[in-house]
Amino acid sequence: MMQSAGCRPTDITYCTLIEACVLAKETDMALRVFQRAQRQGVTHSVQVYTAAINACMLGASEADLEAALDIYATMTRNSVEPDDLVYGNLIALAGAARKLEVAFEMIEDMRASGLRPSTATCSALIYACIQNGNMAAARKVRGGAVVWVGRGRWGVGGGGDGGR
Repeated sequence: MMQSAGCRPTDITYCTLIEACVLAKETDMALRVFQRAQRQGVTHSVQVYTAAINACMLGASEADLEAALDIYATMTRNSVEPDDLVYGNLIALAGAARKLEVAFEMIEDMRASGLRPSTATCSALIYACIQNGNMAAARKVRGGAVVWVGRGRWGVGGGGDGGR
């Protein structure tokens, strides 16, 4: 109807469509809408990517996490800067998918981009630790911002609550 009326879909249109699919618990349809937005070049806003990542959060499998990480990679390739919400969603999904190391890698990516983890992001990381049965890591995150240093190790870094 929009196109027959001469209206071009915008990022807001696609974001709304993706979120409607999420509400209907239609992950595959949401990702098809996102792919269509990509084909039409309407993926220049962080909100469209956030909506697509939200669709991946309906499941908690490793495949859902991989799909979300692919969206994140596309986002950064297209020079769209992820925000705290994107990182928080990826951390939450990594925890649910039993990939705690990915959750900590997201914190590192976040810091490398110039963002400081917010209270909400740290809370997502704490919950991811708890979901994965790692109370020691959850306590470290709670006590002061923790950084993933790789090979199964965490290190204590500077704390933070805020944006850039």
